[in-house]
Amino acid sequence: MPNLHKLAKSGIILEQHYSQPSCTPSRGALLTGRYPVNIDLHPGVIFPQVPFGLPTQFPTLADKLRNAGYATHAVGKWHLGFCNKKYLPTNRGFDHHYGFWLGAQGYYSHIRDHGYDLRSDLNIVQADNQTYSSDLYGYQAANIISRHRKSKKAALPVLCLSISTHTPTSTNPLPEHVFQCKKQSWETRHTRG
Repeated sequence: MPNLHKLAKSGIILEQHYSQPSCTPSRGALLTGRYPVNIDLHPGVIFPQVPFGLPTQFPTLADKLRNAGYATHAVGKWHLGFCNKKYLPTNRGFDHHYGFWLGAQGYYSHIRDHGYDLRSDLNIVQADNQTYSSDLYGYQAANIISRHRKSKKAALPVLCLSISTHTPTSTNPLPEHVFQCKKQSWETRHTRG
């Protein structure tokens, strides 16, 4: 904790932050520190067929951290442009990105508008097909942190760009044995014999 206090005292402490009502402008604001209207992201989300992305003249938090010697990783949803390689996370300051480029996807199928979208950097990842997205991203973030602990590099910022609060909604059902245990426990407590 002392290191966090030292960082805060030598930087800027944000006591208020305003979020946008949709994801693309919020992500752009978080990564650039600028209001969406000032980075051409104010109108709303970037749809798959729209050839646009977070304008490259605005450096991202990841750019700044990478330039300061930090390892930078993003896990989950990108949604800041993919029509040109210059908009991709690994060209916007992230050493590594595991997740998807579009604005939404099926939690198990990883499909949006008939296209499969699950990637590790520029590579399509087929091995994780039919695995619940939030689990994949949690495992990936944990693996990144674990690998980093073994290295001697500077502190590790991992930006988790999750989709768990986004449409399409889908739950990760409990395994049958967990459901049975909970059901038996409930029946034991609520059944009078």
